[in-house]
Amino acid sequence: MNNKPIVANQQNRIQQLSECCIYCGKSYKMRKTLDRHMILCEVTHKSNNRKFVVEDDIELNELPSQKMLYKMVIELALKCNRLEQKLDEVNKWVVKRKKNINVLQWLKENIIPEYNFHNIIEHIHVTNADIEYLLKNNYYDTMNEIFVKTIYNDKIPIASFGQKVTTIYIYKEEHWEPLKNEDLTKFMNYTFANIYKHMLKWYQENKEQINGNENMAILYNKTISKMTSIDFKEDNTISRVKSCIHSRIKRDLKTLVEYEVEF
Repeated sequence: MNNKPIVANQQNRIQQLSECCIYCGKSYKMRKTLDRHMILCEVTHKSNNRKFVVEDDIELNELPSQKMLYKMVIELALKCNRLEQKLDEVNKWVVKRKKNINVLQWLKENIIPEYNFHNIIEHIHVTNADIEYLLKNNYYDTMNEIFVKTIYNDKIPIASFGQKVTTIYIYKEEHWEPLKNEDLTKFMNYTFANIYKHMLKWYQENKEQINGNENMAILYNKTISKMTSIDFKEDNTISRVKSCIHSRIKRDLKTLVEYEVEF
């Protein structure tokens, strides 16, 4: 007689040591725990198979008893309590993993521009296409379009973050600092002068065509008028310029680092 040894880790042997749910197959070591599980699993199983649908004409004998409903409520309460405990543990872990990061320090360690902010004016170039765009659009949109083509890139000495809409940072004298209104005003005055100068040049190149076309002459005069009404010392103008720049260069620190941001 050949007696084969019993393999303790055979799959069917393990399953026989525990009680299994007839609906989902999940096994439990204790019958009491299995009974509690099956109270809700039966409902879920029937619902998933579209057999457990509450309708107006449902038979009374198909409804769960008051005792069964009570057990279901108890089981749901226990599950809810276990989930809340797990969530509390996860939140504690997340809080421990969080770390404050200073934006200026992050910029210093991660972004090194190709030039300082005071050199940025050397990289702004206006073309005839920009002037033609200005005739049909407002000054701020035109300004941003020029910046997109000339200075907006990963090495620009200007930075802004989606978490802080009102603050823009500049790389000045080899370090990052918040942009002051006086620096922004100087920068915008130069940009304005550059655009205005090129517009006058464009006018000289197209003078005959403009003077010979009433609609074009009106459009040109309106453009000159809307430009000369801009004052970069006004708070509203400064806020609008900041908003335009921020909308194009903002970074989302949440996608860059796994820390809380400290401004």
